[in-house]
Amino acid sequence: MNLLVLTSICVVMLLGFSLGKAEDCKISATPPNPGSGCCGSAVGVNKSIPGFYAQLSQYPWIGIIEHQKENKTKLLCSATLISGRYMLSAAQCFGARAQQLGKPANVRLGEYITTNDGPDCVEVDGLQECNDGALKIPIEKVITHPDFHKEHNFQHDIALIRLAQIAPITDFIKPICLPTSDITVEAPQERMWTAGWGAVNDTSSASDRLHHVDLPYVDLDACQAAFNISKNRQIKLRQGQLCAGGEEGKDSCKGDAGGPLMYARGHTTEIVGIVSFGGIPCGKLGVPGVYTKVFAYDAWIRANIED
Repeated sequence: MNLLVLTSICVVMLLGFSLGKAEDCKISATPPNPGSGCCGSAVGVNKSIPGFYAQLSQYPWIGIIEHQKENKTKLLCSATLISGRYMLSAAQCFGARAQQLGKPANVRLGEYITTNDGPDCVEVDGLQECNDGALKIPIEKVITHPDFHKEHNFQHDIALIRLAQIAPITDFIKPICLPTSDITVEAPQERMWTAGWGAVNDTSSASDRLHHVDLPYVDLDACQAAFNISKNRQIKLRQGQLCAGGEEGKDSCKGDAGGPLMYARGHTTEIVGIVSFGGIPCGKLGVPGVYTKVFAYDAWIRANIED
């Protein structure tokens, strides 16, 4: 998440508030129906934290993937919970380079500060608020899109993670909703959000605390034009991709791959995109970030989900 210019976001939660109690939701491997209150809603998000950090319970669907090799753990990418058993991420997070750094072994859910063991606590309005601490769930298998090739313009940059067990539903762990329509058909007026533990400037490779940034939607033709004149990356965009950003210092960045691009429809938050790639350096004025358009892969997602 590149935030070179943005120094503060005081957020009164624009994404979904909780509409029902977690215990009322019967979570399974199948993605919940939007509007059920069992996806795309967060609880207790009505305050602001100084700076660009997300709130403890603001994005209960975001997890971070652990790659393990020779008893060492590396955190390379994010993933997004879409049901009790499945998460969405980017196919690039499981390619040859990622495998060299370690086997994808676990996903941490309910994570906030990656360097802290146990509950994470922050001070809000003079009071200390804490989460439950990260829950580590083993990865049972990863399904990458069969047509993904990084060298082919990052097309089909999507993967499904099947967890080894059903994730519990808490204030800090809850699935996001899959998109109900194609966000690119009618350009959204509201801004979108992305969050992760990626780089926050040109000298860092990652952040230990979950942060977020708001981004404007960018039409694919305008996005293509930006990359046509870019000096560092010439690429042909396709209909399975969408763009957001282009504002100086506000972007997803290295380490954010696989994370969600989110859009609020009323009280419900949907995952409309998956962080794929962007300009170099991140947060370059006029160069949006590129995301895999989740709606375009709805049939593929559902066809690969098993009870």
